[in-house]
Amino acid sequence: MSTCKTRTSLRGISATMKRLLVLIGAVAIGLSSYGLFSVRGVGNDQQRTAIEYYREGHDLYWRGCVSDGYDQEICEEAIERLEKAIEIDSKLADAYLLLATAYWNTGLEQKSDAILRKLIAVDPQNADAYYKLSQFTEDEKERKRLLAKAIELDPKHPEAHGALGLLLLREGEVDDAIREYRTHMEVTPFRTIEVDGNQHMYFALLLQEAGRLEEAVEIYEKVLSLTQGQRRFQRCHLFIALDLKPFAAFDEFIRKVQALRPYCTNLEHRNRAVQLERQGKTEEAVREWELQIKENPHPEEAYFALERIHLSQGQPEKALE
Repeated sequence: MSTCKTRTSLRGISATMKRLLVLIGAVAIGLSSYGLFSVRGVGNDQQRTAIEYYREGHDLYWRGCVSDGYDQEICEEAIERLEKAIEIDSKLADAYLLLATAYWNTGLEQKSDAILRKLIAVDPQNADAYYKLSQFTEDEKERKRLLAKAIELDPKHPEAHGALGLLLLREGEVDDAIREYRTHMEVTPFRTIEVDGNQHMYFALLLQEAGRLEEAVEIYEKVLSLTQGQRRFQRCHLFIALDLKPFAAFDEFIRKVQALRPYCTNLEHRNRAVQLERQGKTEEAVREWELQIKENPHPEEAYFALERIHLSQGQPEKALE
C-alpha cells in the first residue's frame, strides 16, 4: 500500500481548497459517468468494449486513486483501463477527464496536462476539459482564461463558476467574485456537507475577511437553508468555529447558529461512549450515552446509539423508550 503524493499549493489558493476543487471535479465526473459523454466515431462493438474498459477504470479509480485509501497498484490498474478505453474510442470524453485526475493524483502532472489538451483537440467544445485543465494550472492568469472559456462554452457550468469566484475573490475583485459565486450556488445542486457545505463556508469566510459581512451572511444563510434535513450534528460542525462577534447586527443569523451549537458541544460522554463501543464495552457505553442525554439532550446520535444497542441485545421495548 502506498500513500498519495503531497502536493504543493497553487499560488493564491490553499492546499485544502485545492484538494476540495479536485474532489468536486471528480465527484461531478462520478455522478455523470454512466451517461458516458462521447463524440461518437467508432462502431457499436468497439464502443461497448471502450465503455466496459471505462467502467472498470472508473470503479478502480474510486477504489485506489482518491486521497482517502490511495493505493498505487490499484490506481495504476485504473490508469491502464482508462488508457485502453481511449485507445479504442479516442472520443470518449469521460475517460479523458477521469484519467487526467488519476494521472495528477499519481504525480504524473505532465501526463495530466497532455491528456486534457488532447481532449480539447478532439472536442474543442468540451467545457469540462477547460475546467479540469484550470485545476491543474499554476499560472493564475491562465487559470482565469481557462475558467472563462469553460463558462463561455457552458454558461451554467457549476464548478467553473465556483472556482472563478474563489480566484477573483483572492485577487481582490470582490464584486465580480460574488456574482460568479452566486451563479455557482444557483446552478449547482447541493450534494454533500463535506464538499459543497465546506466550500460555501470557505467562500463566506473569505468574504468576511474582506469586510463584506452582509454578503458573507447571505452565503452562511444559504448553507443553513441547503442543509435543512441533514443531521444537526453535521450542520453544527460547519458553524462551530465561526466567531459571531462581527455579526452583532445580524440578530436572526446569530440566533440560528446559537440554536445549532448545542448539537456538537459538551460531548465528553458521547466521545467516551463511542470509544467504549469500539472496545466492545457495550454496557459501559450505554451508561455514557445515558449520561450524555442527561447533561446535553440535543445530539440525536445518543438516541440512535441507544436504540441500536438495545435492538442488538434483543430488547425492543427499551429501544422504544
